[in-house]
Amino acid sequence: MSSHHSRRAIDLHHEQVVAARQRRYQRQLERIFKWQIKHTEAYDSLCLSAGLSFICFAYTMFTPLAYLAYYF
Repeated sequence: MSSHHSRRAIDLHHEQVVAARQRRYQRQLERIFKWQIKHTEAYDSLCLSAGLSFICFAYTMFTPLAYLAYYF
């Protein structure tokens, strides 16, 4: 009879260990997904700011040249 009870205790322990491992794995996946979302948003913002910066740079460089070409 004690073998039966110890087997149940061992099985319960293994179930708890597996459940804890699955919870840790799930939390790790959630952290990775959150990081990936933040990283993607930051990359999109960086691309947008770089594009707008290039547009402003081109405007400030070519507008005076176009004006001078028209003037002369």
